Amino acid sequence: MYNGQRPSFSGTLVTITTYDLSRLGWWGRKSQLTFEANSWRTTYRDAGMNDDAAVSQLSVEQEFKDGRVRLQYGYYGMLGQFIGLFLGASTASSALGPTSIIPNLAGMAAFKPVPGVDVRLYSKNGRFYDHFGVARSQHPDGFLADSKANPTGLKWSVEDTKPIYVNEIGYRVASSADSRMTWIRQGTLYNRTLYQDFSKAGAKGSNRAFYLIADHQFTQPDISMPYRGWYFNLKTNYAAPEHNIFTADYAATLYSLAPFAKRPGDMISIGYTYNKISKDAQNYLGSMGMEPVRFSSTASVSYALRALRGIYWVNTLSYTRNPVITQQHPDAMTLQSQLTFSF
Repeated sequence: MYNGQRPSFSGTLVTITTYDLSRLGWWGRKSQLTFEANSWRTTYRDAGMNDDAAVSQLSVEQEFKDGRVRLQYGYYGMLGQFIGLFLGASTASSALGPTSIIPNLAGMAAFKPVPGVDVRLYSKNGRFYDHFGVARSQHPDGFLADSKANPTGLKWSVEDTKPIYVNEIGYRVASSADSRMTWIRQGTLYNRTLYQDFSKAGAKGSNRAFYLIADHQFTQPDISMPYRGWYFNLKTNYAAPEHNIFTADYAATLYSLAPFAKRPGDMISIGYTYNKISKDAQNYLGSMGMEPVRFSSTASVSYALRALRGIYWVNTLSYTRNPVITQQHPDAMTLQSQLTFSF
């Protein structure tokens, strides 16, 4: 019923190739072609990630106005370009936290790419930005349906999907000898794809969601390694309750980069996430004879160990209340161990 209820395994082989298009001249001074292909294997054979191989990115990125304007177009996952995949605290995570659920439920693609274009506009000092994008929505029935309809990752259109629009505004400062890292961003997404309306039998409507995320570095013990220190992450998401199982989530994560001076590549995090189940979805699932829960919450602690150059070992211990939303299950204590080799 959930990942880790029984011993579970997953593996991913990722290959990434880039080419500097600027050497061709007419692409501009800074431009790059990225091609990425993945092969997935999981315990769950019908999870939508067991294709022999699929393209996960084929896109071009160009810079103009001395980097103040960045344009990207092609096939890629929008979730990774805007919100990022790892925030908060959950079992499906690196040491920084889990995949954010709500934007993906509202149509932002993550693992399988979609055709799209996005533009980033930066202020003169590079700290303030506006990031706007439009792409094909993920299928309204979720990742599994989208993956089956798009096995290669390069399908231009999928039945029952329409454009999704995303706009993110933010303020970002990198760690340096003179500053501590701060990143605050707020995003709004509108999806023209028609989703089931849990509040009205047989009705459908466009989807929408919002997110607010903030990270701040509050310690900096070593100026020679300005990124080293403790950070705090806060995030919240909201989605239309009539179209989404989860209508809101809240998360807080305390994490440290290089927690020990002699281990500059390690990371530790402690976090808590609360996911609220939509009241409309509760009523709908109840009418179907199910017994939905009102929320799901997870507390976790994670450590990422840089064993050698290119080799990372991440272990996450988590405790989840209501690990399954459609019927009451005992609380879950799970351990996830992940080994990554990067060449």
